[in-house]
Amino acid sequence: MGLSAARALLEHGLSGLMIFDLDLGQAEDKIQELRTEFPAATISSTVVNITDDVALGQAVVETVKQLGSIDILLCFAGVVGCIHAIEMTGTEFKRVLDINTTGSFLCAQAVAKEMIKQGMYFLATNASVKT
Repeated sequence: MGLSAARALLEHGLSGLMIFDLDLGQAEDKIQELRTEFPAATISSTVVNITDDVALGQAVVETVKQLGSIDILLCFAGVVGCIHAIEMTGTEFKRVLDINTTGSFLCAQAVAKEMIKQGMYFLATNASVKT
């Protein structure tokens, strides 16, 4: 899903893309296809464990160095436990939660901190919601 969303953004003019993944080997061919199809865009990738807030912070810093800013975050990180709930161990359940929930939160937090540094805080705090 993440690579499909990345392709859609590139098709609509995205000029810079950084992909975080713990196992880039599984996606390297698809990432290279994007680089070939969108040669004007900067498309980078880096190995990062999204459950490690320090590693995420470093990856965000590296992203800014390469792309100049961070303007969008799409978080498709996640694993599934293809085990019946009756069979799943507590350790496996915690692993799924750690990646899918905590990891997604840490990604959003790390990127939000950078966006605030970039002056995007005004947009976030002054947004209105109609109910």
